[in-house]
Amino acid sequence: MIQKDIKIVRIGLLLIMLTLCFGIGLGISFGIAEDSYKNYIEQGVTSHFSLHDEKSTTKIWRYAQRAHFHATGISAFSLGLVLLILFSSLKDRMKKISAIFVGLGGLYPLSWFVMFWLAPEMGRSAAHHHILTQLFVYIGVGSLLLGMLILCANLFQDSFLRGPYDGESNTQTGKRARIGHPVSNKALPIKPSKYQTDLRNKTVVLTGATGGIGACIALELRSRGANLILIGRDENRMKKLRKDLNLPKQDCTYIVADIATDNGRQSVQQYCTDLESGFDVLINCAGANSFHEFSQQDGREIEKVIGVNLTATMLLTQGLLPSLMKSVDSRIINVGSAFGSIGYPGFVAYSASKFGLRGFSEALRRELNGTSVSVSYIAPRATRTALSSSNIIAMNEEQGIAMDNPTEVANDIVNFIEKERAIECYLGWPERFFVKVNGLFPRLVDNAISKQLNSILRYARMEIQNDQCA
Repeated sequence: MIQKDIKIVRIGLLLIMLTLCFGIGLGISFGIAEDSYKNYIEQGVTSHFSLHDEKSTTKIWRYAQRAHFHATGISAFSLGLVLLILFSSLKDRMKKISAIFVGLGGLYPLSWFVMFWLAPEMGRSAAHHHILTQLFVYIGVGSLLLGMLILCANLFQDSFLRGPYDGESNTQTGKRARIGHPVSNKALPIKPSKYQTDLRNKTVVLTGATGGIGACIALELRSRGANLILIGRDENRMKKLRKDLNLPKQDCTYIVADIATDNGRQSVQQYCTDLESGFDVLINCAGANSFHEFSQQDGREIEKVIGVNLTATMLLTQGLLPSLMKSVDSRIINVGSAFGSIGYPGFVAYSASKFGLRGFSEALRRELNGTSVSVSYIAPRATRTALSSSNIIAMNEEQGIAMDNPTEVANDIVNFIEKERAIECYLGWPERFFVKVNGLFPRLVDNAISKQLNSILRYARMEIQNDQCA
């Protein structure tokens, strides 16, 4: 997989390596033949003394030195940028383009070498304004900045996102994929889909429908014209939710089931199997939270969090796959958390379950490559729901951590389903940035969190005391 990705950015890497070789070669030549460079400068300045002043010899020699310093420095910096591009969520084509732009930044050191080469014969000012010098400056600096701009737009604004495969055709053979089946035994390239998901009259199965985010998603889906199959454990809350949705029974069905149990999952699977046309979207939103110091956490609580957030979701998805494959274009949306990418003290079991959910989403997406089913993962940040206890809220307020309204989160999730075909999406700033940083430089995040550790553990211990009192 990595080898394939490197091929995408190989042109940019080649340009960077050429720049690096130029810089290293120039440095070696300085060590071997420094006098030859200085003699070249001295002869030119002497022959055209009217174009120079007493500083020309020293400054022209600095041009050559700057060519060396800039070539090695820019190539090292550009190599880091290309690695970021390689592991970013950019579309493959944008990875290639941005890597080439970054690689072209290596033209800038050539402007200094051109000035060193031309200045003895025509003077420093003329060399500075020579067309070759200007060409290398503008192309080198402009390309490097443009490559950085594309990367930053992706990292911080989720622009140019790489979408999952769309299951329509094999890009190598051009054959259309059969519904639910790959066109061949060979793995198909993951490519962005070129269309959106229109939710009107789509049938959506939503787990965790009575939760804080789940109920808001149901209301948002209803406003977009979707037909709903709602899954939840509390029948009274399910009835209230359907009343709030104000939908006829044929457009909104609810199933009272605990998906953490075999019987609960079987009842959901049986209902969905009996649907003649299957359904179009599965949103796995059921979840459990736990805020405790891990060494003091009850084992049954850990089992519950892992069971609901990961195991039950995996088993239910597995059971519903045959029904999903009846649809020409179906989607699985797994609702995770920023803590599924950033391990956080006090949320050890919760983070582990969401890390697992993210891994499940990634692996399943690749396994279903070439079928009509796509898999996406969306990660909200801290949200004000019943899963956030008073201690969690107090801790977040003390640390200045923003908590989103579940209605806003639901709107973002449904917009993601309807308008995006991205593989992953992270909601909220600066959490989205910290996810990228944690993936590349985890020690930086370690140091940042360590400064807050005492506060986090203090609230986690208060949570245990509250549980014991209850």
